[in-house]
Amino acid sequence: MAEVKKKILVIDDDDDIRLFVSTRLERAGYNTVVAAGRCPTCRF
Repeated sequence: MAEVKKKILVIDDDDDIRLFVSTRLERAGYNTVVAAGRCPTCRF
């Protein structure tokens, strides 16, 4: 049975930060979804 990867949402205004964080997480075995800036549907 294949291992299911957990998914993480990465949100940041800075392209370099999004790329860095998503790359590190993917290398650690996570699936990532990236979004620029503030996500209108996300309330933090």
